[in-house]
Amino acid sequence: MYTTQLNLDIIEALMPDLGGAVLNAFSVHKGRSAYGAHNARPWMAGFRQFCLNAEPVGIPHLNQDLTQSQNQNPTPSPTHPPSKCNFPHQQNSLHAALEDVSYDHQPLVIFEDAEPEVPSTLYMNSRLDEALTDPQDRKALYAARASSEYPDATTEMNVMTGTQFSFAKYLEIKYCSRPWRTKGVWWALKAGQALFFNNYMPHGDSTLPKDDRRSRYSVDLR
Repeated sequence: MYTTQLNLDIIEALMPDLGGAVLNAFSVHKGRSAYGAHNARPWMAGFRQFCLNAEPVGIPHLNQDLTQSQNQNPTPSPTHPPSKCNFPHQQNSLHAALEDVSYDHQPLVIFEDAEPEVPSTLYMNSRLDEALTDPQDRKALYAARASSEYPDATTEMNVMTGTQFSFAKYLEIKYCSRPWRTKGVWWALKAGQALFFNNYMPHGDSTLPKDDRRSRYSVDLR
């Protein structure tokens, strides 16, 4: 968030733990579905080239994954020690509707019984390697793993696509195999109302009825 000297002191006083803020705009065009279940996990989580010499962060799986990654590479860079990735401990979302939102107008969906987490790609792929048996899924996993292990050999879009595949399948094997359902809660909002939630919590649903009459617009302050 870019601030001026007029409000910088106020922001620092009211939110001393704030590391940054981003405002995003979202739209679901009429006749289309919203993005499926996801969270705000950094797609580069666990990539050693994105690690900084910062204090360890309390994110599930991240520390152990980086240690495992270093064990696979006997000559780690001294500037990229394990468990030193600089990711936010917490990311909150204030997602506001710009118009009335209802069940048949692509509402915001939160999976409130799911676990807020930031699993690294290394961790997710190791879980998927044990769980996936379908040949097509195995082929896609191989491609996703290759893009994450050698990100410099491909495009950023391919790496992001592979990571999104891994995360979607990770959610599937973690929650869809349970004998009970992890329910998603949809919220009917009036224009100007907002949901405040942990952005590491899985959210989003592409299975709700499409609205063929109008598009849905919202803004999200993270």
